[in-house]
Amino acid sequence: NTNLSSDLICSGTALNVGSNGVTLDCQGHKITGTGTGYGISLAGKQNIIVKNCIIQNFSTGIYLVSSNSNTLINNTVKSNNYGINIYYSNGNTLTNNNASSNGYYGIELSSSNSNTLTSNIVNSNSNFGIYVTSSSSNTLTSNTVNSNNFGIFIQSFSDNNILTSNTANSNNNYGISLYSSSSNTLTSNTARVSTFGIYLDSYSNNNILTSNTAYSNFYGIALNSFSNNNALTSNTASS
Repeated sequence: NTNLSSDLICSGTALNVGSNGVTLDCQGHKITGTGTGYGISLAGKQNIIVKNCIIQNFSTGIYLVSSNSNTLINNTVKSNNYGINIYYSNGNTLTNNNASSNGYYGIELSSSNSNTLTSNIVNSNSNFGIYVTSSSSNTLTSNTVNSNNFGIFIQSFSDNNILTSNTANSNNNYGISLYSSSSNTLTSNTARVSTFGIYLDSYSNNNILTSNTAYSNFYGIALNSFSNNNALTSNTASS
């Protein structure tokens, strides 16, 4: 296990986690880059805990590739080109992280399944808040995803994801969007003050939307482009 005892300033990648089953506790210290590399990198690793880190000014703040069953908790990932990238990685848990004010996205799940994102703050990223692509059976609960260009964006055959009690407000385009993604379940989410509150597009079929609130948007809940067999129950979409 490693406890960080002081701030770090690094060129390129700062920390590569080299062993399975260890804990990296930054104890609130900053890891600051020069705009390149990864703040913390896990490649092919399992059962790692990364917590209490402040990571800023890297190409990617935290990067997981082919890494399963890891935990990221209470980290702040800001002012990077990309915040947290989960790539070909399954069964990871992200809790109470702040991935805000990054360049392209706050949190990305790419070709990654069965991950759990809970109570993360993902605000004011230049493009996407939470970006889910080609990733299925993930669970997003009680995340705050505000003031991004796109809030929660789920695309490219990302199926069977569960979104519950997330807040996606004041995003420029979509609060929550499903694009070519089916059999997802959206329950008790709030999406307001965006162009589209909740938007289903391009063959997004068999999704279930229940008790969601989409108000003060230009469009509350919209279905477009051959999105069929979706079930909408007890949602509120008002001005």
